[in-house]
Amino acid sequence: MLGPARPVASGRSTTIRASVRTTPARIVRTRWEWDDGEYDLGDHAWAAVVHARIAHRYANPGVYRVRLMAGLDNAPPAEDGVRYITVRHRGQFAASGWIRDQSGPPVPFGFLITPATAADPDFVVLRCIISEEEMLAHGLTWLFAGDPRSLHFGGVAGFGTSAEDHPYRVDVLAGSVSGGRLEQHVTISVYAPGAVPGRDGPLHRISGSVRPGVIDLGAALPARRADGRALPAVRRIASTRLT
Repeated sequence: MLGPARPVASGRSTTIRASVRTTPARIVRTRWEWDDGEYDLGDHAWAAVVHARIAHRYANPGVYRVRLMAGLDNAPPAEDGVRYITVRHRGQFAASGWIRDQSGPPVPFGFLITPATAADPDFVVLRCIISEEEMLAHGLTWLFAGDPRSLHFGGVAGFGTSAEDHPYRVDVLAGSVSGGRLEQHVTISVYAPGAVPGRDGPLHRISGSVRPGVIDLGAALPARRADGRALPAVRRIASTRLT
């Protein structure tokens, strides 16, 4: 599945494209689940590769897990693909796409960070699939933006079917250059319950360039240490487009 090249603004339509390889049949039926309580159905004339395209509008910011189900004729549809779509308001850090980790297939992910205000603390939604298990984080314990081209944050997350919290860490480097082409790099590390990042090794770690997409790091944010103390400088991190 191919989604938008960058996080989308809430209230705007986003288009998803998919290619489904099939065996001979009369009709290829698709079901698109948008993770906001809505879904769409579609029927397509049979072809060896069916190219489907559909648009959807999200009303609220968040990280949504889009699922495409496909089936032949009257057979029950089976899950064919998963993609995260990040929907943002202005001033939020946001990312979505795939991390191209060299140890395996591309890993779908998305995150949305709302910087703190006088009334509300920092808030994060982070989702990705690691080793066929979903990681879902709503806890943000520390956030560090000490360089105009990087972002680092961590907290606790649910992972798979485990009932325990897993510490995690995310490192984003925007705008590294490889072979004359601009790239962005993301590392997501998940630790065993009770482990301490930096002292203990990760339980799972994915690391690689992000394709396709844009990591939007466009909000002004006071840099902060892991202990919560503010650093003196306020950094503005520029948005960088991937090609």
